[in-house]
Amino acid sequence: MSTPTEEPGGDAVRLIFTYEQGTVRLVSQHRVDIAVTGFDAAPHERSGDFVEVRDAAGSSLTRVPIHSGLDTSMEVFPEDPRGQIVRVEAPELKRVFTVVVPARDAADSVAVVRIGTVGTASTSPAGLAASTGPAVIPAVTELASFALDRPAGASS
Repeated sequence: MSTPTEEPGGDAVRLIFTYEQGTVRLVSQHRVDIAVTGFDAAPHERSGDFVEVRDAAGSSLTRVPIHSGLDTSMEVFPEDPRGQIVRVEAPELKRVFTVVVPARDAADSVAVVRIGTVGTASTSPAGLAASTGPAVIPAVTELASFALDRPAGASS
């Protein structure tokens, strides 16, 4: 189990958020000395909710998926085991979720973002469909952003 570090060198930050009525709040952040896996450093976009680590200029460094916490629906299981599982809109309750992000020296802030698609674009000149098909246009919506605390002894 990981523990918060008191000295510089924690290369990750554990972030605890709340989500209520469409508002994301950062409750706490703690430097931790653990390896972070499952983050997306690739330039391609994929749909979902993420915590994006940014540098001081606001450029994206990495994205870590949010596995639960922002969902607006939930699965409901029937009383009869032969019945269907259905998905319904969840009541607007306060949700809490935790994400651990890599946070090396260049990391300055984080943003909670939702990535979806808004349509397609032609991938060839003159509007002709390319052999690989149309390209998907990603839509990135920033839900909230927060400054990262600097580790003790770090220079600004």
